[in-house]
Amino acid sequence: MKELEDQTRLQPHRDAFAHMSIGAVVIQKALSPDATTAARERLETETFTPVFLAHRGRYAIRRELEAPQLLPALRRLASFVVDERLSILDACCLRLQRGDYALRRDDLATRPHVDGRVYELTADLSASSSGEAQVVYTRHGRSFFVAPQLSGSVTIVERHPTVERYDRYLNHAMGNRRVHRLRVWFARPNVEETAPPPFVHTRSPR
Repeated sequence: MKELEDQTRLQPHRDAFAHMSIGAVVIQKALSPDATTAARERLETETFTPVFLAHRGRYAIRRELEAPQLLPALRRLASFVVDERLSILDACCLRLQRGDYALRRDDLATRPHVDGRVYELTADLSASSSGEAQVVYTRHGRSFFVAPQLSGSVTIVERHPTVERYDRYLNHAMGNRRVHRLRVWFARPNVEETAPPPFVHTRSPR
């Protein structure tokens, strides 16, 4: 996946990230259409577990990921953009469709809790882009960064303790389209979790 390691193309994003009080960038077309399609087609053969907790969100999730090429490539990309040597803390894939959403309460319950700086990467593996389904990052309750739903894009955000995230409600404008998001959390090597992984109540797979 050479497109993820094109440092000349990534340098402007690295420079922008370095000059922000809290780093947050969107890299459009980070993944080639072929790479995006291959990753999505693999996921479509897997079983996702639905989550529906009204106070947190509605979506389908898969935590067991087989992406031996994609995950290491995304780690190298993130390491270059944030200018840190990073290791993967956790990863999952979300599948959202009309009527789905994820609130800030869900972010608080599912994000890794570690000592040290954490970075969150979201790779959009959807078949198409839309003007909907944005991912919104807030600080002290106020929005400071909105990532559009763009197929093949990669978003990297520094998860400062005061930063929270929610995935906007997918309304009727989405039609029958689905959004696939690969979400990966990174930190410096050897950080330790300060809280156990959360337990999510689920229903039968859909």
